[in-house]
Amino acid sequence: MCDLNTAVDYLVEAKETYVGTLGTCLDDIWMRLRVVQYSSLKNDEANPKIAELQKQMLAWVQRSSSQDQSPKVLIIIRMDSDCVRAVLIKSLSGVQGLSTAAVYPEENGHLYYKTVMD
Repeated sequence: MCDLNTAVDYLVEAKETYVGTLGTCLDDIWMRLRVVQYSSLKNDEANPKIAELQKQMLAWVQRSSSQDQSPKVLIIIRMDSDCVRAVLIKSLSGVQGLSTAAVYPEENGHLYYKTVMD
């Protein structure tokens, strides 16, 4: 199951891939989904999974704050969605005591150890 942003991303990919076959058939669906997406962003509806992740990360940071180490957390996103990535980064940046950074794979699709650890 995917969220609205991921569905819009999938639809954009489908529109680009099948433009020769389907023509503009997907344009109406895409436009309607964009309106719903805009409406949900305008209302600033909180994603319950993101809220739970924030809560868990805050609790973890508070538990491990007594240690002098600077722990790192790696969150792997299965889908390459700029919108989902942006929401995660923004949400986790709001967790007090947690510094957030995004690491992207190289053009060959690989992510190297040094890139993640630096």
